[in-house]
Amino acid sequence: MPNSLVGLDPQTLAVTDVIPVPGGIGTRVAGERQSGPIALFQEYVLAPAGPLTTPSPGTCCGSVRAVALIDTISHTVHLFENIGDIDGIAFGHGALWITIGQKLTAFQGNALTSQLTTIGSISLRNGSEVIGFDVGDFWVAELTPGEGGFRHDIVVRIDPQTMEIKARIEVLSETTDMAFGAGSVWVVNDGNDTNSFVYRIDEASNEVVHRFKFPPVVPWPAISIGYGSGFAWVVDYNVLYRIDPNDNSVREFHITSLLHHLGSLAASPEALWTDDSATGTIFKVDPGSGRVARMKDLGFKTYGLLPYGGKIWVAIGDSLG
Repeated sequence: MPNSLVGLDPQTLAVTDVIPVPGGIGTRVAGERQSGPIALFQEYVLAPAGPLTTPSPGTCCGSVRAVALIDTISHTVHLFENIGDIDGIAFGHGALWITIGQKLTAFQGNALTSQLTTIGSISLRNGSEVIGFDVGDFWVAELTPGEGGFRHDIVVRIDPQTMEIKARIEVLSETTDMAFGAGSVWVVNDGNDTNSFVYRIDEASNEVVHRFKFPPVVPWPAISIGYGSGFAWVVDYNVLYRIDPNDNSVREFHITSLLHHLGSLAASPEALWTDDSATGTIFKVDPGSGRVARMKDLGFKTYGLLPYGGKIWVAIGDSLG
């Protein structure tokens, strides 16, 4: 099971599929964003893969330089290697999009030759680990240097056909995740390592229509956000925050059976899933009551969750802790 994409039954959390990924999957260490980006495209699941490069001086972690395109039906893995130091990945508009340094590039992949062909790119002012696709456009959270040691990120809206920037929307420091729902882009920032913030951006006006501020949690501010069951959901240490888009009200639910802290988050119309990524424990949460309906201990560190094709797909690492 280590270094694999694992499928779970969404009701019982029983393991239904184990797909080994050469070189490892989603291999990021604690201190980095826990939920290595997992996106979907037709019958495929996409994940960063391969061993990490040697960290640069003064940094904690190396970089992923390969992308795995995983067929969840045949369990075939197409590995695209030596792409560069990958920051963010997503599917959209018939292409694979990757941020490498200060550039967002669109690729088309040939699964037979494991080669990627560049079909377009756009330069960014700064790098980005968080990108997504909704309402026909790409949304990129640029990490932008600010004053006094803090950073103001810019959410950039890009037309994938013309590669032109349609809007630039300022949010606060260190974007870690984004989600889409209720005509909005929901962006979570870990702020200044104390308070966490969620920005709700209206997709029609490209304006921030609400900012949510969550209590200080040190040293683990909010890192993940998802949208499902008619709500936006935020992970913050051992708390799930549920945001009602109708009136922007917030309700909190505490997950008590944790050894470390919540990491990844996935939502669907029927249920919500999160994990204690350091211990490899998956929690299925009832979206109405906020109670844990079921738990599953996978025994290996987890790096991302995705509901797709009637299953919950989990990126599994090679160790715990």
